[in-house]
Amino acid sequence: MDKHLTPDLCFITTIALSLALHIFLPVKMIIPHPVNLTGIFLVVGGIAVTVAVNRALLRGKTSLQPYEMPKQLIISGPFRKSRNPLYVGMMAAVVGAVVIMGSLSSFIAPPLFFVFIDRYVIPFEEAALVKMFGDEYLDYKNKVRRWV
Repeated sequence: MDKHLTPDLCFITTIALSLALHIFLPVKMIIPHPVNLTGIFLVVGGIAVTVAVNRALLRGKTSLQPYEMPKQLIISGPFRKSRNPLYVGMMAAVVGAVVIMGSLSSFIAPPLFFVFIDRYVIPFEEAALVKMFGDEYLDYKNKVRRWV
């Protein structure tokens, strides 16, 4: 995995692309005001999840970077419900941001974020986890869903 093409960069790029599409190509407003403000809950919730996940990783003294080898398998806290709670939080924040924008064109970018994380980042991370933790990770993988 390219150290420069991180999930954090993809997250920021996705929001920036959604905003650019919303501003420069606002095809149609599909979520009117004030309904669009419900997106604030998704943004705040998504950020809260990412903070909780980062704290769990730091407590476990393992890497926060997807391209570094993990030092410990974390399966407690937010990892009990999802193998990738950090990306769930990021996805919630992205969707919340486009709901706030409310235009149809802004909804083009979130699926790109999902596909990048699901098809590029997660398989890379899972291979590293299998290599480091073997059957312990495979057992966890069979019990806990990838996303939610």
